[in-house]
Amino acid sequence: MRDYVAVMLILQRHGQREDQLLGQKQSDPRLTAAGYRDATASAEGFIDWMRSQLPPGPVKVVVTLVTSPYTRCVETANGVAIGLMSYHDEEGAMTVEVNPEVIIDFSIGEINNSEKLGLSGPASFNGLWSLAPGLQPLVAGVAPAFGESNQDGRRRFQLSLQAAFAVQRQQKSKAREEFNGSEVRVTWMVTHGDALDAA
Repeated sequence: MRDYVAVMLILQRHGQREDQLLGQKQSDPRLTAAGYRDATASAEGFIDWMRSQLPPGPVKVVVTLVTSPYTRCVETANGVAIGLMSYHDEEGAMTVEVNPEVIIDFSIGEINNSEKLGLSGPASFNGLWSLAPGLQPLVAGVAPAFGESNQDGRRRFQLSLQAAFAVQRQQKSKAREEFNGSEVRVTWMVTHGDALDAA
């Protein structure tokens, strides 16, 4: 079998928000237990899908997680990471590595206005970016000013996705030079529904 390098971009909306169960909007709610289970299950589903798509032979899958700074997104990304890190292939046909730096990207945060946030001012982040052992947050991007229009927010998401695609093209070229074997490099972005609508 011929060696190959592939890149993939996955966009995922955060899991169920805790305030949806409480019936009272919060500026930075955590995930519900069901939301966290769904995040881990999405990683397991991805692994099953990858195994069904790959040709025979050893392949390395390297995943970089990029997430909005909102707690519900960081917790979703953490659940995905735990699901990916728990994978073990007895036959050694596929290995999965998670980049230890989880990128917390303010440019893919929620549209920053009172209509979307349900607040009269900017959201206050819990800042409790708790990640699984071995993972660490790497802060990137710039938070938009409060009061941005919905249109500006969607444009911001589109620019962030274009930048992610550009980085992936660079990664593919670099991987071809560095890696001897077959590899799939995945950028897994966890963001909000408006970002997915803008994609």
